[in-house]
Amino acid sequence: MTKTPFGIRVIVCDVMGKGLPAVQTASRILHAFHELAQHERTLSGVATHLNALLAHGRDDGRFATALIAAISGDVDRAEFVSCGHPVPLLLRGKQVTFVESAPPSPPLGLLDFNEGRCETTFLSLHPDDRILLYTDGVTEARDENGCFYPFPARVSALNDSDPGALLDALRSDLLRHSRDRSADDAMLMLLQRDVPEPVRKLVHGPPAARSATGSVLAFPPIELPDGNGPRTADPAG
Repeated sequence: MTKTPFGIRVIVCDVMGKGLPAVQTASRILHAFHELAQHERTLSGVATHLNALLAHGRDDGRFATALIAAISGDVDRAEFVSCGHPVPLLLRGKQVTFVESAPPSPPLGLLDFNEGRCETTFLSLHPDDRILLYTDGVTEARDENGCFYPFPARVSALNDSDPGALLDALRSDLLRHSRDRSADDAMLMLLQRDVPEPVRKLVHGPPAARSATGSVLAFPPIELPDGNGPRTADPAG
């Protein structure tokens, strides 16, 4: 997560493959994102440049799904661009729904198949809204009978006003569901707008459990046992 002239910007990225080449690709994406986020006016522009990095760079045809998000406390609005990445969940009070979004574009590295285009979703934020980002290792985790993890229903059942408690509960619940046999890596990250200091003290957990940048609090990735390539999630300013 990084503070920019255009608001707070975040990327969650899941790189194809595993091993050192995938780690190097994830590192290049993250470095490029930090640079682009500061001067590229639109999220679609950020995605287009990241796509070029993979499509025409030295990553041997590697691609990555990515969700790029921006939150501006000044205008009470969030923006999203999805390049093959799962749609975020919106937690509004007790209600848990998928963010109503434009159709996802192809993954980074494959945008040329869509003539390089990607659409931006705009979301008006209420004061207590929270946004849950995740990788497909969460939604595709299976139990011993092969059933997928019922993610939205479990988020709704475990929803907690304490963001750290919610993430911890989801992590434990997902591990119970998969019995630690996840075939893919999984990550959860919660974003919420900042709150006054007296209220913030009610959020439990050590200071390292969250990162504050501007008017947004990011409760950094909770990662589960992985099976494949690296994720890139950037909660640090």
